[in-house]
Amino acid sequence: MFDGLFRRYKDRVLAPALRLIGGLSPNTITVLAFAFGMTAAGLAAGGWLWAALAAWLMNRLLDGLDGAAARAQGGATDLGGYLDIVLDFAVYAAVPAGVAVSGGFETGRLVALAVLLASFYVNGASWMMLSAILEKRAQGAAARAEPTTVTMPPGVAGAVVTFVFFTAFLIWPAGFPALAYALAALCAISIGQRIFWAVRNLQAPTTPTVDFAARAWPVVIVGGGAAGLAAAQALRRRGVESVVLERDDVGAVWTRHYDSLKLNTHRDASALPGLRQPRDYPCFPTGTQVRDYLADYARAQGLNVKVGLTVCRAERDDAGWRVITQGGEYRCADLVMATGIWSQPVVLNLPGAERFAGRLMHSRDYRNPAAFVGRRVLVVGCGNSGAEIAAELGEAGVPTWVAMRSGATFVDRPHSGLQMSLTSALLRHAPRSLVQRVLRARRADFRDLGLPREQIAEAEIYPVVGFRLPDAVRAGRVHVVAAVTALTEHGAQLADGTQLEVDDIVLATGYRPALGPVAEWVDLADGWPVLDGFRSRRTPHLYCLGYRYSGFEGWLQSIGRYADQMADQLCADRSS
Repeated sequence: MFDGLFRRYKDRVLAPALRLIGGLSPNTITVLAFAFGMTAAGLAAGGWLWAALAAWLMNRLLDGLDGAAARAQGGATDLGGYLDIVLDFAVYAAVPAGVAVSGGFETGRLVALAVLLASFYVNGASWMMLSAILEKRAQGAAARAEPTTVTMPPGVAGAVVTFVFFTAFLIWPAGFPALAYALAALCAISIGQRIFWAVRNLQAPTTPTVDFAARAWPVVIVGGGAAGLAAAQALRRRGVESVVLERDDVGAVWTRHYDSLKLNTHRDASALPGLRQPRDYPCFPTGTQVRDYLADYARAQGLNVKVGLTVCRAERDDAGWRVITQGGEYRCADLVMATGIWSQPVVLNLPGAERFAGRLMHSRDYRNPAAFVGRRVLVVGCGNSGAEIAAELGEAGVPTWVAMRSGATFVDRPHSGLQMSLTSALLRHAPRSLVQRVLRARRADFRDLGLPREQIAEAEIYPVVGFRLPDAVRAGRVHVVAAVTALTEHGAQLADGTQLEVDDIVLATGYRPALGPVAEWVDLADGWPVLDGFRSRRTPHLYCLGYRYSGFEGWLQSIGRYADQMADQLCADRSS
């Protein structure tokens, strides 16, 4: 009740204060609120309780003003989302901790603090979890043109009640244990209310009736890799059914590359929503293990996956999409392309290629060093595949060179999944200038080895993970040379004018999205789809997922979040 009344009049109450600090950005206000909150905690721990109370009240005022400022300015703060929640929860932990220790480290006060924090955070987590579930249900219902009237009870330990108790901690520190247990009890009541409400109101979402014979589906997803499976799961959580069409087996692409391929992001940060990778997997799973995990995921989530179906083309008519496969036709209202990039290698058209007497292959066709023993090999390109292949050949005793065109950026392998998750969450919500500085500081510089860094914005670089290639160059097992300008009969002409004699050339020149079936329905820029969010700018009801990702987190690490965003956009489009 109190929270509802406060929310109703919040902006009106805060308007005078907002006018006084109208020149500050929402970001600045958020940081100031955090600073005052931590100051309150420090003052409380030192026994300066009235000063702590003033700092705490200023924290609460600023915490309300950052959202009001964002609404007034017509936008959201860059420090919103998870980071804003983290800062708030840090203050909510620090202030009672400061009060608890202000009178000395008494066991009774510390036990009361532990009980309070545990109940407080479980209460907050239950609220956020149920809110997320209801939001997904509402999106799915709107997409199916169904009414949604279910709302969650607020609980008795809301923001206003919490504010009153935290203020009382600072005014009456001697009563901290009693106040802490009382607030913990209110949190427990709120948790119980939500559990009782969820049991009574949250039934499993009904699965729409699908005409299997006619193969008519609300959504067809092309591609049974991580992106396609994540998309199907995200849509199902919103009550929108889909079918996934895969030309091979689920996740099979992970076994179609070099034998030593490993995931370059940590296992614990690379799981799709709803199923973690097995604990007996190594920190960096092999390609075969990733394939097995994806197959297990499809089974565990009960997704509708049709394997062995190659999509030949997609056509549109007044009724929606016609997806033509070698095994028949599927109909749908919305089409999601999640075909990845690995089936569409970029092969450079190098002058003189027809005269080269050795083997010329793309890195997609490389398997292991055994076929190159006794031969000289040039690897063209220094992305993750090129760096791994060059280092592996050098370690096997194969004379190896790697040709550099625009530099390479290296980052150490992550030491834990938690580190990866926290770092990426902070960087996603931090101001761009801070992201640039942090990434530049974290990424290694090997220009002394002839491996200069790329000269583009740090956030746009997907770095080479691990220092295997720099170590091989330092040990003399791999040699760095200039970019290739042309091929000769016995090797390559380099940009610095030298000629290099080699027996084999491996083109590690990357990939582009495999969008052949919808080529006439999507515009491309340098081979990449032109999108509004995830929707084709050229054609409505066509979505693309899994082709782009940020430079500071792995693809499998981020694909679940991107799938959620795509599903949100698709559901919003269906309901508009």
